[in-house]
Amino acid sequence: MKRLLKIWIVVISFVSVISWFLVAAQNSSWNNYLRVHNDARAKVGVEPLKWDRNLARHAMRYVYEYISRCNSIRFTKSKFDQNIVHFKYSSEFDRTGIDAMTRDRCYDYKTNSCIDDKNKCCYYPQVVWRTTTSVGCSGNKCLNNQGTLFTCYYSPRGNIPNERPY
Repeated sequence: MKRLLKIWIVVISFVSVISWFLVAAQNSSWNNYLRVHNDARAKVGVEPLKWDRNLARHAMRYVYEYISRCNSIRFTKSKFDQNIVHFKYSSEFDRTGIDAMTRDRCYDYKTNSCIDDKNKCCYYPQVVWRTTTSVGCSGNKCLNNQGTLFTCYYSPRGNIPNERPY
């Protein structure tokens, strides 16, 4: 019985340590995620976003649900808006994912549309959406060398059809 109790304590300790490392890794990245979002918002005169741990938990759950099948990702039904980036060959998910989301060179404010392909700038309007106040992000390498997956959740929702982001 004592041996079983010791094993149980070791297992619980291991799970606790792993959880702590996951949270610590997420916390070390959140400043970068938030800074890059707010840099994009400052360029267009929109108030900065605040980091939301609840949104970050949603993002982390999403990423860990899909990292084993990154080629079949889809948006989740949620009360929050979501940006998803999957890079098949990238290994720098933090910088590359945020750069893709905050890229403004594909968006034309005058026409309120993407300059090239719709998918190249669909992330950007949500990043700078004037009424959005909070963001939470997560990213990780996909399993089986399928690239990297990165997602952010935003609240309140933006990307309202026929409205300008700012």
